[in-house]
Amino acid sequence: MKQIKLAFVLLTIMIVLGNCTFENRTTTTKMCLEDLDMNVQDTLRNLPVDSFGCHPDLIDLTGHYKLTIKEIGPWCYAQKLENLETGKFYWFDYSTPRPIIVTAEEIIFPMEYNIVNRGVESTDTFNIIDNQLEP
Repeated sequence: MKQIKLAFVLLTIMIVLGNCTFENRTTTTKMCLEDLDMNVQDTLRNLPVDSFGCHPDLIDLTGHYKLTIKEIGPWCYAQKLENLETGKFYWFDYSTPRPIIVTAEEIIFPMEYNIVNRGVESTDTFNIIDNQLEP
């Protein structure tokens, strides 16, 4: 009986966490770096590096967003991007490539990992979420 309860709890957690992905949104589009706004291109090419040699996970060009990593014990399962002014938030799978760039009109994040570390190229593709619509 104890194993059945444990299996039920684990199955419920898997179903709930499986729905935390940007792929369920219909407003996601794809765009090459060369098609992005020039300000975003310059920001990606000149990202700051901290004392450990890491780039920021969130580049907020509006100044109103906060990125939170959600955890269960030692495991990270999701990222929550929240607008501190309006209360709107977006959920991303933890494996979503970073950095996440927020402008007044859209949320941009790469389709591949380590784009910034290997050098941003004009053919790199990014996912775009319209920031004006409801998440």
